[in-house]
Amino acid sequence: MDRSELGEASADWPVVKATRDIRVLLIERDHEAGLSIAGFLEPAAEHSPGLAVRHRFLVIAKPTLDDVLQDGALPTPELILADLNSIEGTLGVERLKQKYPQAKLITLSGQGSLTLAIESMHAGAWDFLTKPIQKQSLLTRLAEITRTLPAQEQAMPTKTHQSAAPRAKSALAFEGFCGTSDAMVEFYRQIQRIAPSQAPVFIHGASGSGKDLCAQALHKRSKRAEKPFLALNCRSIPHYLLENELFGRSNATLSDNADEDRVKAKDQIGLAELADGGTLFLDEITELDLATQAKLLSFLQTGTIRRAGDIMARAIDVRIICATSHNIRHAISQGRFREDLFYRLHVLPVNVPSLRDRLEDVKSLANYFLDQFSREESRQFTRLSDTAYECLQSYSWPGNVRELQNAIRHAVVMNEGMVVEHTMLPSEIATLVSPVDPIWLINRANEGHLSSTTHSRDEGFTTCLPFWKQEQAIIETALLRHDGNISRAAAALEISPSTIYRKRQSWMGRMGGDLAAE
Repeated sequence: MDRSELGEASADWPVVKATRDIRVLLIERDHEAGLSIAGFLEPAAEHSPGLAVRHRFLVIAKPTLDDVLQDGALPTPELILADLNSIEGTLGVERLKQKYPQAKLITLSGQGSLTLAIESMHAGAWDFLTKPIQKQSLLTRLAEITRTLPAQEQAMPTKTHQSAAPRAKSALAFEGFCGTSDAMVEFYRQIQRIAPSQAPVFIHGASGSGKDLCAQALHKRSKRAEKPFLALNCRSIPHYLLENELFGRSNATLSDNADEDRVKAKDQIGLAELADGGTLFLDEITELDLATQAKLLSFLQTGTIRRAGDIMARAIDVRIICATSHNIRHAISQGRFREDLFYRLHVLPVNVPSLRDRLEDVKSLANYFLDQFSREESRQFTRLSDTAYECLQSYSWPGNVRELQNAIRHAVVMNEGMVVEHTMLPSEIATLVSPVDPIWLINRANEGHLSSTTHSRDEGFTTCLPFWKQEQAIIETALLRHDGNISRAAAALEISPSTIYRKRQSWMGRMGGDLAAE
């Protein structure tokens, strides 16, 4: 394929200072497909509103992997678009990642197989797109990638910040989700099967599990992807405004005594109308009041809406996706949610796995967040210690992925260094390692906040501590978990509160004697 046909005649990657140039290597043996993809990149991407800063994609095309490997003068790309047939499948992905470890790699294939996509991710790909490539889908992926790139172009990559883990293992695996556990693979399959349908989708999942990402994935992979995706959290809008927010309001609803300026006010167009042709996502659907539920049910039955105060019915074509973190059937039994509306919405149910049900994904998620936040906060962290991983794996994650994200960000912001130690994690997570250094526990309990120490404490875990110190660690851990309440800590340990008082006095005597001996 001739580079000049793709608008890039020079291999010197010319720099235009008015834009952020991104070097792109396109590997595609199909000449027409290559021209089409390059056409998507050059004129449109420079002004794409989804990109983090103003970009220009500088494309060099090669027909096969061998052509790439044999070209010793080829500059290092920041982004690679590779057709799997042109690079000999997932083996080619591994070879490209070996040659260009810092580049983001998107694989392309005419086979929309989830298995193939997962294999590509395991081999090192950042993302996977099914051919024929849709322009908006490609630009959406590029927008996600460019947000992770530095705002200023770097002539040569430096080694001051290594990735928190191999990018392939910590990268987003599927439409913004990270994880390749059995639970997540089945979840990805559900999305793939459901996305092309026009039927309503009901997403179940705990808070922080990623229900909003699921809704966006369903939209991106549907035939409505080029149309609007609008979301409304029903909990965030007062009940008396929800109907207007969803279905709009005509200015005829103003009172007869309204002044002339108010009478001339424009009609309010509801989200259902604005999303015409696309997708409307209603999060926390159980928060809808009964009156708005009745109007939503009417819309689902007739496909038409009426703005408040208007007599004209408007035909709307929109797919409804809704979600809740609560027990919907319990809300029905209490009379807070209409049963007939539930059956209209609950056509295609999807369950987003909780993090505690896929603990094998915790490490890859933690690495991904560590890499992301280290860059955003200009820190030098490259990995988590083994003890920190043990703490993360042992925690129950009631706040799901959002809680893990916050824990890693907290550790990055509050500390300095190259390795995230378990002592840098929030207290409720850090104290899950056993045995625990008792002096550190006492300090944490007294301070009541995250220590900013950056030195390793692992030495204390390789030594066999005296029995009284291990006993102290157990009791102080219980006190820490119960906010210093001796009665509750004693109940949890099945001992009397007086035992804790007596033990603590004994420890003070021992520690005082040790200090005097020194």
